Amino acid sequence: MITKDNIISISKMRTDTKAVLAKLKSHQPLYLFSRSAPQAVLLGIDDYALLQEMIEDYQDTQELLSISQKEIDEAKDFE
Repeated sequence: MITKDNIISISKMRTDTKAVLAKLKSHQPLYLFSRSAPQAVLLGIDDYALLQEMIEDYQDTQELLSISQKEIDEAKDFE
């Protein structure tokens, strides 16, 4: 959820990059704004790795479910 505490302007990013990166240690995403419009989301590296792992797990589960459904459909054809 976007709040005033997790919005960072591009100018703030330019002038105080170290402080912005330090804020990422809170494990909360930061929303990068330009001209009052959201442009990007910044995540700490550990949070990004966790998100990638979750996506891969989800994709693996979906693949297994689709294979199982295919096998069920093929078994019905033999009846």
